[in-house]
Amino acid sequence: MPRKPYEKNLTPEQMLKKIRKLAQTDAVKGRDFIGKEMLKANKGYTDKQADMYILSFNEKAGTPQEQDIRKAQEAARAAVSHGRECPTEEYLKRRMKYKDAQVKAYLEKYNALAGTIEDQRLRKARKAGQGAASNGSPCLTEDALSNKGYTAKEIEFYLEGYQTSKGTEEEQALRKARVFGHIEANLGYDCLTEKFLQDKGYTTNQIKTYYEAYNASVSTKEGQALRKARFYGQTLARDGADCPTEEALKNKGYNDDEIMAYQKGYKAVVDNKVERSLEKEKALDAKRLQQFLDENGDVSAGFDIPELWGYKEILNSSTADKKALTASEEILNDNGLLFAFNSQTSTPSLTDSNFLALFPESEKNSNQETYSPF
Repeated sequence: MPRKPYEKNLTPEQMLKKIRKLAQTDAVKGRDFIGKEMLKANKGYTDKQADMYILSFNEKAGTPQEQDIRKAQEAARAAVSHGRECPTEEYLKRRMKYKDAQVKAYLEKYNALAGTIEDQRLRKARKAGQGAASNGSPCLTEDALSNKGYTAKEIEFYLEGYQTSKGTEEEQALRKARVFGHIEANLGYDCLTEKFLQDKGYTTNQIKTYYEAYNASVSTKEGQALRKARFYGQTLARDGADCPTEEALKNKGYNDDEIMAYQKGYKAVVDNKVERSLEKEKALDAKRLQQFLDENGDVSAGFDIPELWGYKEILNSSTADKKALTASEEILNDNGLLFAFNSQTSTPSLTDSNFLALFPESEKNSNQETYSPF
């Protein structure tokens, strides 16, 4: 059965046509091949639909090397369109696991599309406005944007992006309900009851939208438990607390797989914090070096100053692009829904009081995990 609610209205022929186009697009963008059983399990495809996807994907797919290049180029396009800074070669190799050819393809595509730093900041502002509207969030005021560091031009682009993506009041309410349905499922939480949603002021259509979104994103019982464990680990790391021992987690009722998910979530946030700290230090060192050269002239005596002082590739590199691992980064789920927690968009933080208000007290005070913000 179709994974997305609106696909229920498509005829079998229309659905096959849609799947064919989707598969070809995935191949052209360098996405990984998906096997038949995975298509049936994760996307709800029938045998015929899965066969159509595989056939169409293979028609457009290149060699493994060509697919790697396409994947890198598509990532660069996405980074530019969202106004992200260009990552360093080191970041692409270490964090993205790119090969030399992929790094070259990424940087060439990024530099060909990016334009100036100002262009990127304006793109980022516009995307932030569009993302806020698409998620059903209210539009930030000019004062709020200014306090976030937006320039007058960036504020203009944010407001323009918001207005072009904003729907009617009812559409915005439905979007907000859809976002919370996706979020709760992706964090491993149980579906909220109809009575609870009604008490929160949800209309019949909003409740229906919430359930459709939740059911589209929910995993198996085991999968939900792993998601919740991973999220708890991430939350604890963001709070700066020490990671519990395996024994402590077992005493809380975690099984081995959940402990592994918990630890991975914790480690991912810690590693990201360390990387961002190192990038800031490198940028500061580069700035100090440039100031020294500006004040004292060229003292390199023919040497490459950045290499001589251990600052190789620092002066001409920008801070690394942030990957979707923490709540301060953008997360694109399987349904193509963009979340940007704690960023310049107005999507609510996971610990925001308005977000927490959606959850029942039983979840906020769950005795399973004391570190949960719920």
